[in-house]
Amino acid sequence: MVSENMKDLTWLVLRLTAGVVFLIAGLGKLFWGAAPPVEKVLPFLPAPTTILLLGLLEVVVGVLVMVGLLTKIASSAAVVLYVIFIVSGIALGMFQAAGLLKDVALLGGMLALAVFGAHTYSVDAWLAKKK
Repeated sequence: MVSENMKDLTWLVLRLTAGVVFLIAGLGKLFWGAAPPVEKVLPFLPAPTTILLLGLLEVVVGVLVMVGLLTKIASSAAVVLYVIFIVSGIALGMFQAAGLLKDVALLGGMLALAVFGAHTYSVDAWLAKKK
């Protein structure tokens, strides 16, 4: 039988790893030139603006998920982004070339966080205890 402490640690590990992926992806877009072909997905917006906004959103989501603050909201935003990434990759015929298979697993993890929240080791739990 798995102890409650181990379950809480599992949620923490999920939050930290998924948050780090989002943080690194966002920093990559902002500082390292790791930009997807956004002009094919959103042709009505200037690509530099789209990349800047997407990078900022990914950094914010990553940090919020890692610390467990507004976890359900941040994870829901991540779910929406992953669905857009996956559907766009399929529609543009770039699913395998863009390495989006990993995003399917990350989508599952973020969906779990969006439904169940951050659990014990998080700012959300700390704020709930203070009430």
